[in-house]
Amino acid sequence: MPIELIRDRERLAFSNHHWEELLLLAKDCGWRPQDAPDENWERVYFASNGDLISERDALALAEALQRALWLLPESTRPHYLRFIEFCKRGAFRIE
Repeated sequence: MPIELIRDRERLAFSNHHWEELLLLAKDCGWRPQDAPDENWERVYFASNGDLISERDALALAEALQRALWLLPESTRPHYLRFIEFCKRGAFRIE
């Protein structure tokens, strides 16, 4: 079952595996969500339970992934850039 990120009418979809990889990459590059509903944010954000990533955490996620771009193969960068731009537009739900 894919993960869907939703903000108003805007939606992005990821496989569970790619979503987890993306969050772990951001973590490796310094992302620490400040507004997670639980200390164990990985358990919460890896699931598709309708949890919200706040605007502050979405912006920090975009910054961390921006720092990570040089680590990625050139062929995958456009996908990450699309997600970075999505995060820069603010909070979103994980479904």
